[in-house]
Amino acid sequence: MRDISYEHYSWTLYSPVSVKMPVEMKARFPLEDEIKYIESTMHKIKMKISQAQYAFFSDWRKNNYIFRANVVRTLHGDFLVISRFREK
Repeated sequence: MRDISYEHYSWTLYSPVSVKMPVEMKARFPLEDEIKYIESTMHKIKMKISQAQYAFFSDWRKNNYIFRANVVRTLHGDFLVISRFREK
């Protein structure tokens, strides 16, 4: 998804294996809140996250951009939303 200012991009992904973030995970989020958030970004495919174990986020900087990944880890893989913002 690209917003009208072109300063923000967001991708929703599924990986059948656990993803490795470029930096350590920061914290764990309330699982139900993160499931709702990630499912809401998958509105076109209507996928439901099941057998979730925990949720966390990671953020990092690269090439004048800030990246943030919200992840829900399940028994069958990871669901994640990655957002990219231009540094100001």
